[in-house]
Formats: sequence, C-alpha cells, structure tokens
Amino acid sequence: PMQLSHLPRGYTNRLERPPMSLAAYNEAIRTFEVNTSQWQDAFALKEEMCAANVQPNFRTYQALMGVCLRAKQWEKGLEVWEELRGTGAVPSKRSFELAVALCEGAEDWRKALDIFDYMRQYTTIDEGFHPYRSLTREVGRRRKK
Repeated sequence: PMQLSHLPRGYTNRLERPPMSLAAYNEAIRTFEVNTSQWQDAFALKEEMCAANVQPNFRTYQALMGVCLRAKQWEKGLEVWEELRGTGAVPSKRSFELAVALCEGAEDWRKALDIFDYMRQYTTIDEGFHPYRSLTREVGRRRKK
C-alpha cells in the first residue's frame, strides 16, 4: 500500500478517514498532476482503491491519463487509455483529448488516428476540438515534407 507521507500536502488527513469514496480517490489521484515527480503514487492509489473494492470509473482513468501527460509518461498514459476502453465505459470528450495528447507526446500519430476514428463513434467533432486541430496540424506538417 501507498504511504500517506508521499501524498501532496493537504491530502493526508482526508486519506486517514476510512472509507474513502470513489470521488475522494479520484481527487487524490488528480493531485499528482501537480506533483508529477511522484506520478507512480497515483497508480498505487488506484491499486489501493481496487483492493478496497472501490471500482474505478472513467474519471479515475481520465485522472491517471492527466497525471501521465503532465509527467511525460506517454506510454503509461496510453496503457491507461486502453484499460479505459477495456472497461466498456464511454469515454468523455476530455478522455479523448488526453488520449490524443498522449499520442502527440509519444509521436504515435497512427494511434492518434485510431483514437480519432474511435472517438467519432461517441462524440461530435468540430474544428475547434483540440484533437482535431492537433491531427490536422500534423497531417499538414507531414505533407510539406
């Protein structure tokens, strides 16, 4: 189990009050978007929540993807994306944005296009949507080469 002393300030007291709710776990995981040097602890929290029979939801996976993005752990973040897809939960628009941003960091444009195709099943896409702009910018850049 994760040691509470590794959590960012302000979360130790909340975590000492059992049991923690899904929302509390998700919020605690999100704190590692700021404290990226301890990004692995966000995953320890997910393990802890599963051990406590608290089921992760799309917000849990979204928070983990955000942590990975901020910590520049592109591949780990894409593993989280695949895990989210495997749950059968419908990803939010933000989840799609994070997944494409992780692909951008990993320079995996083929995967980004796969995610974009998957995304079109669940949400409307307009030119102002960040993943759309990222992909069209990259396609344009590659055409100029």
